[in-house]
Amino acid sequence: DCYTAFKARVNKFHVCTQRDVVLFQGPIGVEVGEVWFHAEIDHHLVSLVPVWPVIAKDRGSFRVQESTADVRLLLLTDIMAPCAFRRAEHGTAIVLQPLAYR
Repeated sequence: DCYTAFKARVNKFHVCTQRDVVLFQGPIGVEVGEVWFHAEIDHHLVSLVPVWPVIAKDRGSFRVQESTADVRLLLLTDIMAPCAFRRAEHGTAIVLQPLAYR
């Protein structure tokens, strides 16, 4: 059985919806991506997220390149938090890192 959702609770503090930009725990540490959708597949809660490569990290923010070159199926528990962000020039974005994860 497979079910999809636009919104999912990722932990006791955060709900994440489709198109949210999120921080998640990846193989190289904290990474950034945009949620395409959430799903439950055989009782496993997952999210489909294209990873946005980090161009620069500042004190409390990331400059990222919007990309669909690396799309991953993440466990829902790997998502740390949704983030405020602003699209910038040439397909980049500025993502604010939540205080709890700085």
